[in-house]
Amino acid sequence: MEIEKTLIAPAQPEAVWALLLDPQVMGECVPGMQSIEVVSPTEYVAVMQVKISFISAKFKLRTVVVEQRPPHYLRSE
Repeated sequence: MEIEKTLIAPAQPEAVWALLLDPQVMGECVPGMQSIEVVSPTEYVAVMQVKISFISAKFKLRTVVVEQRPPHYLRSE
């Protein structure tokens, strides 16, 4: 899955950058997020549960920050 989004936030780039790298803050923005485990400063394991109608699915996702140019660019897989 590839998600790409550009937006303009009325805040200093450094403040936004700090929020992007805070797994607890980012986890609260994702519907269905149940938990986030910090493996390293650039690697996280998250558990998500999603329910659509009568179908429920639980996912364990590994996210790795693979490239960053603070405070303007972040790429993760």
